[in-house]
Amino acid sequence: MKKKILLVEDAKSLREWLKLPLEYANYEVIEAMDGLEALGLFGETDFDLIITDFDMPNLNGIEWILMAKQRFSKKIPPTLVLTNHSIQKNEVKKYSFFHCIEKPLLLDKILSKVDFLMTTFDIT
Repeated sequence: MKKKILLVEDAKSLREWLKLPLEYANYEVIEAMDGLEALGLFGETDFDLIITDFDMPNLNGIEWILMAKQRFSKKIPPTLVLTNHSIQKNEVKKYSFFHCIEKPLLLDKILSKVDFLMTTFDIT
């Protein structure tokens, strides 16, 4: 059974850029375009990893995950937050269940981080 990734990114082109290589790496990728949509999907499905943008309309990457943690009685999987600058990176560091990568994104770096998180924090 493929491991599931929830990919939350408001920029469609970036979602598509990330989704194809993740699927090629044999992950099932479920997409959400913002924090509100991600919150709904998280309530319906169990995920092995979350990749979320920090800056998004409605709920940012941290807000929706903290809301999910409060609302649903299930464990938050390893979470990779995509940040735009060091101020956001410092905000992410406050939460021990978040990891982050600063934009601009390098595909090899993301795939390596996903592999690391999937093997280190295997929740299956």
